[in-house]
Amino acid sequence: MRKDPEKLYFELITDKNYHLETVEIKFNKLNVDTMKYNLFQVKSAIVFLSRFENEIDSIVNKANSDLLSILNAATVKEERG
Repeated sequence: MRKDPEKLYFELITDKNYHLETVEIKFNKLNVDTMKYNLFQVKSAIVFLSRFENEIDSIVNKANSDLLSILNAATVKEERG
């Protein structure tokens, strides 16, 4: 996830043909310490890991309990291509 996190987030939403407003509603449940983590980096990681828009809810739930595992999984997926 080396690009600008905000730009990457919107690119991923567009590339996956997700509905931005629907995804943003799903992210209302996300609890992230924005002093510690970049919110768009976290959102990008979640969208990047999802295969379908309806998977975002479960990934958000996982991120709320173990954020580092989501960030690490996104990094590994990116490195493996």
